[in-house]
Amino acid sequence: MASLYQEHLEKIMRFVRTDEEADMLLEGVGLLESALYKADKDAGRRIIEEHFSHRMGAEVAALMDAASAGVGGQGPKEAFAELRGLIKEIVVLKIDVAYSPSEAALDRLHEWVRTNVGKNAVLDIGVDRSLEGGVRMIWRGRYREISLAQMIRHVVERERETIMRELGAKK
Repeated sequence: MASLYQEHLEKIMRFVRTDEEADMLLEGVGLLESALYKADKDAGRRIIEEHFSHRMGAEVAALMDAASAGVGGQGPKEAFAELRGLIKEIVVLKIDVAYSPSEAALDRLHEWVRTNVGKNAVLDIGVDRSLEGGVRMIWRGRYREISLAQMIRHVVERERETIMRELGAKK
């Protein structure tokens, strides 16, 4: 059965680009769950404003509003449980790049990962300036490095004899 909050849940999960953002979302959901039992009716709104980015916070607020309406007998507790379940299904692609990606670059990387790895995939991004124009990836225990230096070494190794002949050197 499809969730009553499927549209909101999908939008929230699209905003989770990194493992760090997933951890922050999980923490925020915990805070919102505990706020359900407080007399202060504005506690949830304050948590959203203080804990979430603007774009994610707006969608979390929309989820809370839909859940508070009690559609189909389900309330915020059930909506947060569904969201918590989706967060726990996240898989992480570890990548190291030579620079800290901008927000726009992070969005493009995340969209590529969602398309090529899976909709529940996020990034764990590290910066390694020694990569010289490339990327190092670790996925489910498999390691792959693609860098400009590595490509040049590969071509030189493959074409060594031709290069040496052209340079007039002996083997």
